Amino acid sequence: ATTQDLFAKVIRDMPAERVRTLIKFRGGPHEDWVLWLPELRIWAHFGFPPSQKANKDRFWNVFGVGRPRSAVRIVCEINSPFEGIDRKIGGAFAESDRGARFILHRGNFRGGGLSKEVFLGRYRGTKVEVIDGDRRSTLVQVLQLGSKSAASDLASFIHQVGRMKGLS
Repeated sequence: ATTQDLFAKVIRDMPAERVRTLIKFRGGPHEDWVLWLPELRIWAHFGFPPSQKANKDRFWNVFGVGRPRSAVRIVCEINSPFEGIDRKIGGAFAESDRGARFILHRGNFRGGGLSKEVFLGRYRGTKVEVIDGDRRSTLVQVLQLGSKSAASDLASFIHQVGRMKGLS
């Protein structure tokens, strides 16, 4: 399975309620299904960017906090490029030399007044140094695929971002 498939499976394997809603973002709302995970108090959507999104070269993995209503506001996106490295995109997939796969985040957030420097300074979780193409970079470890704590680690990341943006 691809890393993207395994990332989505972390959530899809949990007890969840499918909710039809308007996902709000710059560029217009997009009507789609999200998964509400009451145990984690988050909702999630895994897919591809809707037609009105400018950037189509990535997966569109969006998350929010609280029970979805008729419309939801995105707290954070953990998008990764379809392949290769794109440092403009917040999410990244990584593999250790022992074969463990990770979902990482660069700390790039649009809107919400949260700069990368502020985020990395305030984030309370695992930060990792990775070989990032031709350089080394510090990224936040969102979760390790296959870990028993993967879903709760994801929820912790989303809730922290929400608090930093004043959205949760």
